[in-house]
Amino acid sequence: MVNSINFSDTKNRTEQIRMAATASLIAAASGHLTLKIAVPQIEKRIRGDFAKKFTLTEPEQDLLIKEGQKIIDESKLARFGCKIKLVNEDTVCKNPKIQKSLESVKKASNAFYMTKERTVYINKKFLTPIFHELGHAQDHKKGTLTRLAKIYKLTGNKKIYYGLPLLAIFTSKKKNADGKELSTQDKAFNIIRESAGVIGALGQLPMLIEEKLASKNGYKMAKEANLEEKLLKLIKKTHTTGFNGYLRQVLYYVIVATAAIKAKDYWHDKLPEIKDKYFSKSAK
Repeated sequence: MVNSINFSDTKNRTEQIRMAATASLIAAASGHLTLKIAVPQIEKRIRGDFAKKFTLTEPEQDLLIKEGQKIIDESKLARFGCKIKLVNEDTVCKNPKIQKSLESVKKASNAFYMTKERTVYINKKFLTPIFHELGHAQDHKKGTLTRLAKIYKLTGNKKIYYGLPLLAIFTSKKKNADGKELSTQDKAFNIIRESAGVIGALGQLPMLIEEKLASKNGYKMAKEANLEEKLLKLIKKTHTTGFNGYLRQVLYYVIVATAAIKAKDYWHDKLPEIKDKYFSKSAK
């Protein structure tokens, strides 16, 4: 007895896999380019020039540096080994791990706290985040930052952050066959798949909590330093602007990931139609 092989079915199946893979690649590439090119340009326009937006006079700059150092000296942060490193265009980076972050500080568009060195890196042209960074140092001393970082390492790492949407893009939506209703399992799969962007974004919560706590503690330090109202307003505005930036990054991610998954489903259905219309033998 000879078993027959249905080459037509095999060919159709291969074609379906090819179309699904093509749709996935289109969606993944579109999402990647949007996050890497379009989003940074949008964010650049929204943020503007921080050095100009939060300009301080030289006496105000000297005052913030003095008060920041005073907070360290008169608290347990001094024994903890916390210090402030003023950065300018000529600052040389000896640690390749912070090269990218340091470049943004040199351009006066950012500041950061380095846990391993227990150091606040900040530019004199953009000093209003100094208390926020000292807030990170205080949370580090308390252990809060370390605990949140451990959670974030599990929930917000790149494998999950980018892996979940990619997994959703390279799978296909469950559809009912022959008019049959989808099983509960298939319905659940579709919901989870379409929510991959939201699920990935939830992993960013520890980072958002960490930033919010640093701003809260930092602003408390600034008030205790008895700074004038103008400086307190600028510091608070800096904290709000920075936190909103983090929120927008999460929002961009959700929008782009969700759109990419929708795009995969659209092209998955559309590509066979395009092929039949423009590339089939009958169309010639």
